[in-house]
Amino acid sequence: MRKELGIFILLVLLCAVVAAINPRFLVSSNLQNISRLIGMFGILSIGAGLVIITGGIDLSVGSIMALVGILLSIFLTQKKWPAMLAVLAAVGIAAGLGWIHGLFITRLRIQPFIVTLCGLLFYRGLARFIANDATQGFGSEGFEWLRNLASETFLHIPTPFLFLIMVGIVMWIVLARGPCNSVQGTDGKS
Repeated sequence: MRKELGIFILLVLLCAVVAAINPRFLVSSNLQNISRLIGMFGILSIGAGLVIITGGIDLSVGSIMALVGILLSIFLTQKKWPAMLAVLAAVGIAAGLGWIHGLFITRLRIQPFIVTLCGLLFYRGLARFIANDATQGFGSEGFEWLRNLASETFLHIPTPFLFLIMVGIVMWIVLARGPCNSVQGTDGKS
């Protein structure tokens, strides 16, 4: 708890110094923009942080995101899938690729660096091939709800930041109740 308090105090000091140097730092539009960016990248960094904390490495995260983003765009615009089905398929594909990486690492005992480096190259190449080296998007009409997820606010708080807070709370609850909290020896004593 002491370490978190020290980091929080450092963050407050940093914000105070930046606000003193540039008063526009504390303008509501800037704070919303910062929290939107923190939300978008924060959710990804939680997962990457867990991998790093456990001594692993994952180089393929960006390539999997590119591949899944292109597939989501194709599912929605070209295949005309319902939005929920398209999002579930995209999440399922990403989870499936992670599961395959996990099998290579745990069952075949291939080094995580090698598995994820190969994944990085393969998924990035596959994404470029599927997209024909062109930018994929959702068009200008019909997917306002998707744009709103990244740009709208709820009670003046950007939605990506709210998602980050929700993910953080869920992870805190899971980790607080999980097996990591009470490690027992072979004799059953804590």
